Amino acid sequence: MKRLIRRYGVVCLLSALWLCATAFCCSAVGESAVSAEVYGAEANPTGDPIGGGAGYSKIVSTGDYIVSTRSEFLAALVKAKPGEVIYIAPDAQIDLSGLVNIQLPGGVTIAGNRGVDGSPGPLLYTTTMNTVPLLNIMQPNVRITGIRLRGPDPALPDGIAVRILSHDVEIDNCEIWNWSYAGIAIMRTHGAYIHHNYIHNVRRPGLGYPVVFDGATGLVEANIFDYYRHAIAGTGTKGTGYEARYNIVRANAISFAFDMHGGEDYCPGKTCTEPEKDIYMAGEWVHIHHNTFYITAYESIRIRGVPREYTEIHHNWFINPDTTRGVFFRYYRGGNAKVYQNVYGPEKRLASVQVEPSPFIYPEGLNTIVAMADGSKLEFGFAHPVDKAQVKGVVPVELLPVVAEGELGKTLTITGVEIKLAGRVLYKEDRWPKNGEVQIDTLSLADGTYALALRLDTNLGVPMQRTIYINVRNK
Repeated sequence: MKRLIRRYGVVCLLSALWLCATAFCCSAVGESAVSAEVYGAEANPTGDPIGGGAGYSKIVSTGDYIVSTRSEFLAALVKAKPGEVIYIAPDAQIDLSGLVNIQLPGGVTIAGNRGVDGSPGPLLYTTTMNTVPLLNIMQPNVRITGIRLRGPDPALPDGIAVRILSHDVEIDNCEIWNWSYAGIAIMRTHGAYIHHNYIHNVRRPGLGYPVVFDGATGLVEANIFDYYRHAIAGTGTKGTGYEARYNIVRANAISFAFDMHGGEDYCPGKTCTEPEKDIYMAGEWVHIHHNTFYITAYESIRIRGVPREYTEIHHNWFINPDTTRGVFFRYYRGGNAKVYQNVYGPEKRLASVQVEPSPFIYPEGLNTIVAMADGSKLEFGFAHPVDKAQVKGVVPVELLPVVAEGELGKTLTITGVEIKLAGRVLYKEDRWPKNGEVQIDTLSLADGTYALALRLDTNLGVPMQRTIYINVRNK
């Protein structure tokens, strides 16, 4: 099983970006879609039906162990060796209630006949709440194919059908439903291949992931998703990335469909090894192409930060004609992001270019630079008080020197300085303030939390901005 990861360099000249920074998210929409190119899941080149089932070609029809009861299945898991197949009889309905963390042996295939002569496939199920997970994979080269996995409830805590903690695992031609937390949770591993499944009714508020990656990578291909919260989610932590292609994403959702968490979702406050960098991060990479999104109540794709390697989104078909509901960047945007050649609405209106790469990271909704996307050093801000500091009395507001390395350091010039407290201007000049020149007298303020914002105008045509918060406690 091979996974191709492409790394994209920044393709726009800095000078052009400086002139056009405010057009970062502009679109070329409404062009003719008359083209030999195919958009959406109908491009499916796999030769097998999306969602698996009838017509699926890679069905396993027998095995080294043929089981139809709970005891036979559990005994086969103990006996099976790498390269062997545990085949679940077509009419079997195996109740695994009360069991958690059933370990699957490495190199073994668990198989059923889903799709043969209309068969729904054998069923493994549990009625036990808080089954996290039912099946656990901690050894490599495991395959689960052609079976059904039913959980105890689609919305109540807590259930995971399959947890993957080892590499080169394949789950295909399965129906997976009624799991409130996740259908398939892939954690701290690489090379997962999730394809030709029908995964639905995984929709617990706050969770509800048919497929979720956490510090893991994989390919999600030719699945059908329905009744979900996020059909595919990434936690945004280091090591997280996925490619999603040829999937059909139906409209029954309680939130946006494809996701990569990041930024302020988990940093600061959880696991920031390098807070100044991690806060902008949304995993390693995201590649989403040739999917059909029927969702209209929410955005189809939401990227909540800046993946460290790249974001590429293209050749998808968004049924919603509103281009702002196709791809949305939350918290931070910029970096090596490319959104292009997607179509919108029933008539497939083409948006050829929506997002182009930038060497800068911007906060949501603002065209102000907060960091360099390539990891080059760009430091500026307040010397003190520090973010979330508790202050009382007369507090001097002093600035750190601006430190810029790489190409930016050769050309950056500060042309203006503005400091605001809760929207009120404390300082605005074309020169750097002297030490002690700007002060906050907290005794003139009511106790509470105040935003202290720094804006540095630059010769780039785009300002740099940093905001911290101070807690005034006079009593």
